[in-house]
Amino acid sequence: MKTTLKKPVAIVGYSGHAYVIIDILLSAGRLVTAYCDQEKRNLTPII
Repeated sequence: MKTTLKKPVAIVGYSGHAYVIIDILLSAGRLVTAYCDQEKRNLTPII
């Protein structure tokens, strides 16, 4: 069976809880490739 832990992750949302989830994923060695939010952001402090 193929493992899914190496697949890239996209996060829906980009504030508060999303920051925490992204930090946890990066600490676990996961690859976060994208995020999305309802509003355009000029700063991207995580990715």
